[in-house]
Amino acid sequence: MGDEDNTDASSERQPYQDAQISNEAGLSHALPVRRSSGRHAGDLTPSPRAAQAQNLQSKDFEFVLVTDNESRRQVRRHAMRQYMRQRRLDSIARLEKPRLPMGGWVSRQAMLAIASKHRAGVEGKADSVQSLTHKMRALRLINERIQTDSHGLQDGTIYAVATMAVIEVIEVPLCSKLSSMVRNRGGMRGMRASSPFLEKVLYWVDISCAPKAIYTSCLPWTGAVPDTSPESLDFLGPDVHLAIPHTQTAVESSESLCDQYRACEDFLRFFRSLHELEKAASDFPGNVSRSNAAPRVRRFTPGTQLHSILTMLPDYDHGIRDIRFIDEYTCMSCLFFLAVALYDSYRNCTNFDRYLDWLALEVQKLNPFTNPSITSVLWIFLNNGGYPQGEAGDAGERCWVVSRMVRIAKRLEWKRQGTVWDRLRQVLIDFILTQQECALGSESIDEEVLIARQRRRLQSSEYFWDEDELRREILGSQPASVFSLYPRPRTTIVV
Repeated sequence: MGDEDNTDASSERQPYQDAQISNEAGLSHALPVRRSSGRHAGDLTPSPRAAQAQNLQSKDFEFVLVTDNESRRQVRRHAMRQYMRQRRLDSIARLEKPRLPMGGWVSRQAMLAIASKHRAGVEGKADSVQSLTHKMRALRLINERIQTDSHGLQDGTIYAVATMAVIEVIEVPLCSKLSSMVRNRGGMRGMRASSPFLEKVLYWVDISCAPKAIYTSCLPWTGAVPDTSPESLDFLGPDVHLAIPHTQTAVESSESLCDQYRACEDFLRFFRSLHELEKAASDFPGNVSRSNAAPRVRRFTPGTQLHSILTMLPDYDHGIRDIRFIDEYTCMSCLFFLAVALYDSYRNCTNFDRYLDWLALEVQKLNPFTNPSITSVLWIFLNNGGYPQGEAGDAGERCWVVSRMVRIAKRLEWKRQGTVWDRLRQVLIDFILTQQECALGSESIDEEVLIARQRRRLQSSEYFWDEDELRREILGSQPASVFSLYPRPRTTIVV
């Protein structure tokens, strides 16, 4: 999504290249059936001979040894077209029922601009005449709409601006206007109450946008100025203030620096707290069960569907930038959703296996034959704020904090040729793998789990990164002496 993808850093992410074969096979098997859905009513029931011929044709394939770069490029583009077709079908199915009032051609024109932009990317172009035409028309209509609805009181206005915000050339001013409109609607907490579906769209856009479009640390949580953080998340530290040097006089700039530092500290504090909770759960002895109960099912281990979806993204052609990087950010968001759910599970002493059971069942419902797209998995989390269907959930705090941490993670994407980003992803995966291997949070364990916990305690207790070094990577060139903490004394109530 940015200029960085012209480098060869993406080729270093080897685990993502192995999933291309399975995706190609699954999509090529499904495509002939889906093509028939676009015919006229009279063509929906072909003759038995035609159906038999089509069935035989779908099974006629051959393996081709590709040796030159141009042939490899053509094969990768063909696989990408199949994957994008599947993504569009998933999006249509997902958005078919909860449609928003479009309010004229503004939202439709914005969607045309996005669709033509993606098509140009498939053809190996940054833009085409068609995509530029749709983009200019959409911008003109959006500007006209903003003149009459500058506060974003209509859902269609926010929907159109959010749709255009994923186009990299113009996303910075649009994201700025989008945050202003969200603040006028009471922040993301107010969006959850007034328009839940639009709230999900805004989070998806925020997750999908390029790092260079991020100009604040998070989406507004409330409509207040200055904004406040959710109080229900105990790893957020609202009492962080900025020691402003004499050269810094702009109030807005100082507030932005303070927000960035607060988000950075909350990011580091979350991993520190999760690590401590994991260690405490590992030290808990548990009861060894010797009964003939049903064996425990591990939903997130190498070879399972969830593990393959979240660890082996398809490796696309380097010329198709937007989809590939959107999937990278989406995958990171799904891992953060799992990490926050794991944090709550440790803190509330609940069994995280039930959460993974729910997620695995929802993924299986999407497509029982092959792995669904990573975007479809993200929408499983967004549909109820990261909570299983049927649970009460929250007021949107979990989605908000995941979006905020993904913004911080995007600052690390190209640090040290992508190794910091890869390390962050692996740390999140290891948290889930450790819970699955050691059955952390489960009261009843077996001999195998007991041995795994003992082996875990004997391993090195060294922390997985240097916080000072990671802080410098996140904050960039800001000197560490600029920032200082002034914690407000907290009152502890002992019952």
